Amino acid sequence: MEMYTTPILLNDRQQTILIYKSETPMTFSNLGFHKDVKAYGDTSITTTYITEPYIYREIPPEKSDSGPYYYYWFLLAKDQGAADIANQLAQDNAVLQEAANILMGVE
Repeated sequence: MEMYTTPILLNDRQQTILIYKSETPMTFSNLGFHKDVKAYGDTSITTTYITEPYIYREIPPEKSDSGPYYYYWFLLAKDQGAADIANQLAQDNAVLQEAANILMGVE
């Protein structure tokens, strides 16, 4: 499963969508809250996305030109700004922790 964001023009308005790409069908326990955890060495970074609480678009493999993948699109919610700040702080903290570990000789 892969997860990423991309801008889209919707009703003459620039918006950002969160896209899930998966080889198998997916179910979502919370349509308005999504987490992506990525590992970078000994550090993992969690990115939080707040979306409108519905699947904006669902594309099965037979309707896609991009191979055998299921795609799920979610519109980022207006209050995503607060989550963006929290995500940046978490990333900054992870970088600082990694630097501190290097300076202290911690593996």
